[in-house]
Amino acid sequence: MLCWATTGFLGMPAAATTWRNKLSLFRSAFPVAPDRGEAELMVKAVLRGRKPRPGLVSLSAPDLVENGEIVPLKVAVDCAMSAEDYPTMIHIFALDNPYPEVARYHLLPENGAAEIEMRCRMRVSSELVAVAEMADGTVGLAERHVDVTLGACS
Repeated sequence: MLCWATTGFLGMPAAATTWRNKLSLFRSAFPVAPDRGEAELMVKAVLRGRKPRPGLVSLSAPDLVENGEIVPLKVAVDCAMSAEDYPTMIHIFALDNPYPEVARYHLLPENGAAEIEMRCRMRVSSELVAVAEMADGTVGLAERHVDVTLGACS
């Protein structure tokens, strides 16, 4: 028999109830409405007033996806992946999602290539934005509109 003092929420062991699980429960109990203005402020906060270098980042994704649960995308940064020329961080945003920053990747020169392939969730048709912060302090930005037939994240 399980004792309430040694178990967490719904009979799970207390150690299994991580902050991530708690955050997920909070999000489902208190849904957040998407705010495009806040999402654009998040992108500006990452840019910190720096002008993006043209052609540094490329973002590829399909024009139309049927299911917003699985939106494939690929981000590539044009760099040498040397100690002086590599992206320290790549941010991925879906501007019309309730939680717009869908991923953040930390990279090192040892990664070998500055390419990321992933799948994300999108609530509605929106712009995907990729921002790469480089080791020398510069940034690159790429944006692509994706039409979503059946949305997720609601």
